[in-house]
Amino acid sequence: MEAVPTHGYELNPDVAPITAEAIGGALYALFYDHVSQKGPERLAEMVPLANYVTLAPFLGAEEAYRVATE
Repeated sequence: MEAVPTHGYELNPDVAPITAEAIGGALYALFYDHVSQKGPERLAEMVPLANYVTLAPFLGAEEAYRVATE
C-alpha cells in the first residue's frame, strides 16, 4: 500500500484521513466525464477545478479558489 501524501494534513490536521482518497475519486470522475464528453485534447480546461477540489479541504473554499484561479 502506498503512503498517502501528508502536505495538506500538515496545513490542516483536522481534515479526515479519508479525504485524500475522496479527492482522488472525485478527480477521477471529473476527468473521466470531461474526456468522455470533450476529448483528451481539452483536458487542460480542468486544471483550475482540479486544483480547487484538491486544495479546498485543506485551505478552505475561499483560499483554494484564490490559488486555483491565479
